[in-house]
Amino acid sequence: VHNVLGQFDSKFEPLHFGKRVYTPDFYVKSNDTYVEVKSTFTLIGKLGTSDFLKDNRRLQRLANAQGVKL
Repeated sequence: VHNVLGQFDSKFEPLHFGKRVYTPDFYVKSNDTYVEVKSTFTLIGKLGTSDFLKDNRRLQRLANAQGVKL
């Protein structure tokens, strides 16, 4: 697909949030949207904790606040 870049594509640019670099799975150029694919394990949280899910939600809020569609 010409409109979608994967994270291993040479033209793919990671997102920068301060000192943190974040690399979503896909970028859809036509609507300027980053796509992150999450498994059930990831959404539930590592080892049954909710910290990982909270971190994912925090990252999404941070991206949205900076005008990035994630």
